[in-house]
Amino acid sequence: IDWPGRWGRVIGFVGPKRILYFGLVTTGQKAKTVIDSPLWGRKLIPSVKIADLETNAFQTVIEELHPYTSISFGRLKSMAATGADD
Repeated sequence: IDWPGRWGRVIGFVGPKRILYFGLVTTGQKAKTVIDSPLWGRKLIPSVKIADLETNAFQTVIEELHPYTSISFGRLKSMAATGADD
């Protein structure tokens, strides 16, 4: 299985045919980089995208995400228990 801009790992599934994932720029876009170490040089800055595995359609959700930024996906237990997100 492949999807547009595939890079890194899948963050989570959004339904049976859609995934949230780390991706790189796709055709026609310029890759962005950051220098965060003089020893390792430039690193690519990924984005977060959502893709439909059947149609290969995708949408960028977060355009630039520094490589060391952590993100999570899903509902918080405290919100689910209180019904605060309903």
